[in-house]
Amino acid sequence: MRTYFLRANNVLLWNDTIWALTSDGRQQARDLKVLKSFTTNIIDNKWKDHQSDQANRKEFYSPDAGRKRKAFLGTSGKHRNLV
Repeated sequence: MRTYFLRANNVLLWNDTIWALTSDGRQQARDLKVLKSFTTNIIDNKWKDHQSDQANRKEFYSPDAGRKRKAFLGTSGKHRNLV
């Protein structure tokens, strides 16, 4: 919070180039780099989990993946000639 008020109240620090030259600006850049790497890592892990879940669901819900499914009437012996 201190950094925000410091920059907001000093007109000279509004310029990004000047702000980057200050110690508070450098500290903010380091903090943002850590934050960005953390969130990117979380998003990548969630995406990998999502991809593996999709693959597992596909295998789970289609045990006969290579075979064509029959219509409901085709499964009963009485109406077998309709399919």
